[in-house]
Amino acid sequence: MTETMKETIWEELGFVLGEEDGEPLWVQDFEDGRYAVVTDQDGNAPATEMTPLYWTLYDAEGAFCWSVSLPNATVLRELVGDATGEALIERLAARRRQNVEEWEREREAGQ
Repeated sequence: MTETMKETIWEELGFVLGEEDGEPLWVQDFEDGRYAVVTDQDGNAPATEMTPLYWTLYDAEGAFCWSVSLPNATVLRELVGDATGEALIERLAARRRQNVEEWEREREAGQ
């Protein structure tokens, strides 16, 4: 996948390319000052659309709020759909709740 294709994927989802400690990051800004960053499991910009990723929300001061793991950018694209702002955040929060419930079921089944 070319650099342009990777950029297009994230830009379509409302992200802009930023930088943290000299490393590129995809950042999504919200009107109230909150922002989200999408990374791979090592905290880097995802290498491909199929890379497992984390969508992490921060408050306006940069403090961590919460994150949700997703299998890849395709799933993120499906979740986001046409949602923006608070509706987008709520969709991802719902996915986070679903992930937690699945993890708890798996943990209980393993005991």
